[in-house]
Amino acid sequence: ETSYRSALIYEVENEDWEYGLAKSILFQRKFQDALGLFDRLIEGAPEQAEYWRLQADAYLGLGDNLSAASNYEVLRRMGAITAGNLITLGDIYVENNFIEAALDVYKEAILMKGRLNVEKPIAAAAILIEAGFVKAASIVLNEIEKNYGGSLDSKLTFEVKKLKAKVQAASGQADASIIPALEAMSEENPLD
Repeated sequence: ETSYRSALIYEVENEDWEYGLAKSILFQRKFQDALGLFDRLIEGAPEQAEYWRLQADAYLGLGDNLSAASNYEVLRRMGAITAGNLITLGDIYVENNFIEAALDVYKEAILMKGRLNVEKPIAAAAILIEAGFVKAASIVLNEIEKNYGGSLDSKLTFEVKKLKAKVQAASGQADASIIPALEAMSEENPLD
C-alpha cells in the first residue's frame, strides 16, 4: 500500500498505480476505503470489468450484498461476468427471495460449463432446497444433469441423486421409484 501511495505522489493521475493501491487496500480488508478508490476508477474507465468485479468484492466484504449484485448485473450486461460471479449473484438473489432471478443466473452459470466448478451449482441447489424452493432446486438439478451428465464423478453424482431425492420428498412426490436411488445412496454413504 505504501509503495502505491508513494508512486501516486509523483504521478497523481496514473491509473495503474491507483488500481494497484485499490487492490492492495481491498486485500487488506479495508473495504470502505477500497470502495471509494474503485468508484474513482470506474468513473474514469467504466469499461474495465475488473474494477466492477473488485468493487463487488468490497461490497460483499461490507455485507452490502445488494450493491454487489448491482455490480454483477453490470458485468452481465458487459458480457464480462464469470461463472463464479453468477453463482454468487444467484445466492444473493436466493437470500433476498428473488427466486426467478436466481434461477436465471444459476442456469446461465451452468451453461458456461467449462468455466464453472460444478460443485457450486450443486451447492446452490442445496441452498434452494433448504430455503424451501424445491421446484427451483429441481430445475437447477435438471440443468446440471443435462449439461454435465456423464462427466460427474461418483461423489458429485451421489450428491445430485441425494438432492433429487430430497426434492421428491419435499414436494410430496416420493414414491417407490426413488427406492433404488435411496438404496444406492445408503450403500455409498450409510451415514447420510
